[in-house]
Amino acid sequence: EIQIITDWINFSDLYIYWDSLSSKYLLKTKMNEKFVFKIHSKDKIYNGQIIGDLISNTYNTPTGGIVKYLDLPVSKYPSGNEKDAYEILGPGYVLLIPEETHE
Repeated sequence: EIQIITDWINFSDLYIYWDSLSSKYLLKTKMNEKFVFKIHSKDKIYNGQIIGDLISNTYNTPTGGIVKYLDLPVSKYPSGNEKDAYEILGPGYVLLIPEETHE
């Protein structure tokens, strides 16, 4: 699992609704961007907390590929409870090299 946090976003004119297909609350912006909430009703929200994930097919590929990192500074030691989670310390690039397929 790769978690990349690239920016914070400030919105107005939001629409929050229950999605019966995913059984989760979704947030929709006026630009038709959709986010799924990672928090539940009555949960406390803290400064800097991630409360949702963008729903996007931008990086989906039919066959997959290899993820490479270019000039991406990360911490030397794992962060949080995940043993493979490292904090990103500055800007860089995450590249997806699509898998080559033949018929």
